[in-house]
Amino acid sequence: MGEVTIQELLDRIRLGENEAAKELVRIYEDNLKRMIRVQMNRAIQSTVDASDICQEVWVDFFQRVKHESVTAEAVGALLRRMARSKSIDSTRHAAAGRRDHRRNVPVGSEPDNLPANQESPSQIAHFNEMFVRIIDMLTPEQRQIGEWRRDKMSWPEIAKRMNEDIWTVKRLFEKTVEQVIARQRLRGNSL
Repeated sequence: MGEVTIQELLDRIRLGENEAAKELVRIYEDNLKRMIRVQMNRAIQSTVDASDICQEVWVDFFQRVKHESVTAEAVGALLRRMARSKSIDSTRHAAAGRRDHRRNVPVGSEPDNLPANQESPSQIAHFNEMFVRIIDMLTPEQRQIGEWRRDKMSWPEIAKRMNEDIWTVKRLFEKTVEQVIARQRLRGNSL
């Protein structure tokens, strides 16, 4: 069988032949992706893939071929126009805030609150069990400092509540921790 013309492929696509659509994609896809990459706003290239836009173009193109009279001569120009339109739409979509490229964080500067940077549930449970064991060994004043620290209260806030200077409160807490560790070692337990 000889070379198939673009017009023959378009006619077969109108009849619902998938192989003809695949052949047309094979012929134009590389150039189409290149056009899309060139037309895409540089700021959104990290969030929008040219292949995604290319797929949108193909979906619209095949709909148009089924319902309108698209000629072989018009295919290239139509794909270029659709690619430009989809690229502009993607930029508008990103700038609208739904996928705003200005809110993206560059690779390597991830915030600390990502799941990988947080304690696992088992680590939290272990800490809580250890905290309960330690609290049982403390005086009421030491216990209060420990609870405030567990609740993420800052040293200046604790010192203010206790009417003490920061260094006195910190030192009291450090001595408490040292005592608890020493008691646990004597008992043969580890924290």
